[in-house]
Amino acid sequence: MLPGYVTGADLTDAHCVVTQAYNVPPRPSITGFDGSQREWCTVPQANPQMDTSLTHLFLSNTSKLAVGQSRIIRGDKRRFEGVAGFEIELDFFSDWIAQVPIDKRTQQKGRGASMEASPRGAWERWVNETKSF
Repeated sequence: MLPGYVTGADLTDAHCVVTQAYNVPPRPSITGFDGSQREWCTVPQANPQMDTSLTHLFLSNTSKLAVGQSRIIRGDKRRFEGVAGFEIELDFFSDWIAQVPIDKRTQQKGRGASMEASPRGAWERWVNETKSF
């Protein structure tokens, strides 16, 4: 079982062909996918000093915004041997931040009004109660 914010996990070989995959349904878990032209493969292949990689934002196969984070697998002399990667769809952040308590009272400051966040104690209570970290 993956943490709620991770929507997929995979392992690839040295040619970035997916050898093991699990995606939270309805996303397909497909092995044999050739990712050799994808950023999560080309960047670590070209940079032997890298141990982890974070992709640019992309559209997932469920049409949601996502990022991929990978641990690069290195062999002798830091030779690239593949990646262990995770995909995170960014609606996780929207769902998570929606749980933050907000004090809807406004205060007039000069000509405009501003929303004030709940006091520090409310934030700390929320963090302790949800254990979301």
